Amino acid sequence: MIWVAVILAVSLLLWGDDLLKQAAESGQTISYMVLAGACLYALTAPLWAYIMQGKSLAQVGVIYAAMTLIGLYALGWFRYGEVPTNWQLVSLALAVGAVITSEM
Repeated sequence: MIWVAVILAVSLLLWGDDLLKQAAESGQTISYMVLAGACLYALTAPLWAYIMQGKSLAQVGVIYAAMTLIGLYALGWFRYGEVPTNWQLVSLALAVGAVITSEM
């Protein structure tokens, strides 16, 4: 059940990041998109609190960072055409490795 909460929390964060990116690209730093993005960020707090009940703070930090990194690369690539470099792909592999080793 914890992994479902992680996926939901990261999905909400990515949705919020997408709204912030759209606002930034349109030059509107204060708009409904920015406020909606901030609300989506806030909605994840109870999910992270739930996740922290079953994981250490360090594990949650690694999971959060890696899943967000992977999601942002995917969002940037497929939605905004921001193709990652080879070194960025290496960083994704290292992020996955960090999650795996932190769970051991």
